[in-house]
Amino acid sequence: MDRRILVAYGAKHGATAEIAERIGQVFREAGLQADVISADDVDNLSFYGAVVLGSAIYIGRWRKEVVRFLKANEQTLAERKVWLFSSGPTGEGDPVELVDGREVPEKLQPIVDRIRPRLQVCRQRLARLQ
Repeated sequence: MDRRILVAYGAKHGATAEIAERIGQVFREAGLQADVISADDVDNLSFYGAVVLGSAIYIGRWRKEVVRFLKANEQTLAERKVWLFSSGPTGEGDPVELVDGREVPEKLQPIVDRIRPRLQVCRQRLARLQ
């Protein structure tokens, strides 16, 4: 279980799915087993030691299938290593400032706080890629 990673996502037009596929590819190139699956199609988290969950974001909201996944699996996710990402149109400027400084939609923040994802690690790695 510890070396298998789930990359789950919710996409409207495919860009978020492409990001998820790329994340899965990077894990596999590092010698890890990664499954990339739409959040709607995930049946069982017991096989995974870590989860990367991503959603397209529109008007400050995550896709419904990702919100359902997050709520339905909150307890299990709290017991795993979890990373979150969002993708979507933000316009010019700092993406965090453009979404009022939020890394996740405000309504989901209490759940995210209980899960305790490793958001900071993602920000640091993304900064190195830019």
